[in-house]
Amino acid sequence: MPNLVSETLGTGDQSWIGEPGPWKARSQALTKSTFATTDYPDGYLPSGTPVADNGDGTYGKYADGGTLAGFVLTDTKVSNDAVINVALYDRGRVNVDKLPVDFTPPADPGHFIFLNVPSAG
Repeated sequence: MPNLVSETLGTGDQSWIGEPGPWKARSQALTKSTFATTDYPDGYLPSGTPVADNGDGTYGKYADGGTLAGFVLTDTKVSNDAVINVALYDRGRVNVDKLPVDFTPPADPGHFIFLNVPSAG
């Protein structure tokens, strides 16, 4: 019998999604080197992590002022590979105050409606 591997998968905290499911997502490969190891504590990229479209055909960590592509839909295990394959939530309502990171919505919201945005100051 071949070597079998067992893994427990979960969805993570999806309270950041501001609408009832089911939700649509697309598969996306992220460039792992754009993330620091502190971005995936316990070896998982958390549900709600914002993702950038780098404009050159690659996707990775979002930074304020960048081009928002979407949010990681489910907690995703990070391996030793150069890419992180995720389900990307790329349109819909987002509860900003429930995201796992500090996030400032971009001036152009694209396909998103941002709810519960913390006030500056």
